[in-house]
Amino acid sequence: FRSYKETVRQLTLSFSGKLLTEISVFLVEAHRQRRIKAGVRVRTNRELAVLKNIFNRCREWGLFSGENPVIAVKLTKEPKQRLRFLEPEEEARLLSKCDETLRAMVLIGIYCGIRLKSEGLTLRWQDIDFTRRTVTVQAAWAKTGKTRTIPMNSLVLAALSRLPKKSEWVFTKPNGKPYTAVRGFDKARKAAELIDVIPNTEKFAVTVHTLRHTFATRLIENGVDLRTVQELGGWSNLKMLERYGYV
Repeated sequence: FRSYKETVRQLTLSFSGKLLTEISVFLVEAHRQRRIKAGVRVRTNRELAVLKNIFNRCREWGLFSGENPVIAVKLTKEPKQRLRFLEPEEEARLLSKCDETLRAMVLIGIYCGIRLKSEGLTLRWQDIDFTRRTVTVQAAWAKTGKTRTIPMNSLVLAALSRLPKKSEWVFTKPNGKPYTAVRGFDKARKAAELIDVIPNTEKFAVTVHTLRHTFATRLIENGVDLRTVQELGGWSNLKMLERYGYV
């Protein structure tokens, strides 16, 4: 939500007050150049994708009959690079700085590959099968819109077993209401002194999503076939795994 909100804000800075018919290829290219100069090359592509979608929807709904000007603008080439993931010793340091709830969140991110913000915080106890040792991400919360079931190891099983069952939600506040954010992660990351740098002097931020990157990287490094990695992690296609440098 925050990402799209910022995207719309940037588009508004460039096109506010203009009719769709007044937004030309030249103006779209001018927006692209402005954002590239701001040093947000990848973000620029996301903004153009949203603008392109706005034009397409207006055409479908009969609100605009002209050509989509974004189609003629080339996207900025995005660098292919391995993403930041945690080494085992970094994982241990991070877990040592987590409370019980955050520890469970971190473990389910690393060993189940769940998108914590959209899929993890929406987990209900009915999605956890302690007998079969599985976690199910319901289609309503999955990015791909498909339900998937992931096996959980002994670490995840033990961590979830220790959590109090205050309501239907797995991760809850003391009052039983579900969390809306992965509480305390940044504080734990800083306490664990997890630096945002890997070899070749390129900077990579350690974020909540780093846990999911760790999940994929470890599976691939241990010889799990890419199709299985795709299904367990809920990636829409194998091309998404190119970011990990193994495809």
